Order: sequence, then C-alpha cells, then structure tokens
Amino acid sequence: MIKWKNKEPGYYTPEGELIWTWSQLKEKRMIAFDEYGEMYKKEIWFKHAYFLEPNGGILVFASNVKYVMKDAFKHSHITGIVLNEGLKELWDRAFCEAQELEFVVFSSTIESIGRSAFRSCYNLKNIEIKSPITQIEGLTFKYCHSLETIT
Repeated sequence: MIKWKNKEPGYYTPEGELIWTWSQLKEKRMIAFDEYGEMYKKEIWFKHAYFLEPNGGILVFASNVKYVMKDAFKHSHITGIVLNEGLKELWDRAFCEAQELEFVVFSSTIESIGRSAFRSCYNLKNIEIKSPITQIEGLTFKYCHSLETIT
C-alpha cells in the first residue's frame, strides 16, 4: 500500500499519481459543498458527491472538512480514503456500499463514526485508526468480509 501521510488533498490514482487537486475537484463539480451558508460551505461534505472519475481513485480530504454527510459516497468507486486532520465525524452510511474501497486511514481528530458508515464495503481490507474514537454506531463494518487488519 502506498504511504499517504502528508499527501496534498485531492484525488489520486491507486499508484499515487495526483489526478485532481482539491480546488480542481470543486471546479469540476465532482464534489460540492452544502448550500446552507458560508460556514457550512467550508466545513461539511455534501451528499451526492460520489461522482468521482476516473473510477478507482484514492480520495484525500482537505483539513477544512469537518463532517462527511450521510450517503455522501454511497455506491462510490473509490478504492481508498485518507481522512486528514480536522475531520471529526462520519455520518450514517457515509461510505456504505463503496464496494471497491480497500483501505481507510482515519485522522487523529475523528470522534464519531455513524451507523452503517462502511456497511457492505466488500473489498475493505485495511483500516488505520490514529485516535480513540468516542462513538461507533451499529452496523459500521457489517458485511466487510475482506477486512484483514485494523491498526
């Protein structure tokens, strides 16, 4: 597995080549922020943000994202996720049924993982958690049959 520590926020190939920077992702409307106000635009990842192309990339979050909203990446084709410092919560079903997802690297600031956040991520093999998470809701890793390591 490629080392993802200190990578610039953006979208990468599985081999580690930067495809789109965070700014380019926003420009291409591949991701969108919540429309409820300026504060939310800076902090909350908007649902229906899963139209990332090309398929099979690694998403590295920017530090200004505090929450990943429910269903944000449901059914996405991403293969890896790096949740950078600053991210606090994954809401319900945030990455549910992302069937190509193989690894997740959590930030040390994560506090809560919502219900079914990674449910049915059949290819999820590795999880790296850097902090004591205070809350993990039910069914979070249900049907993650390939899960090999949690560190």
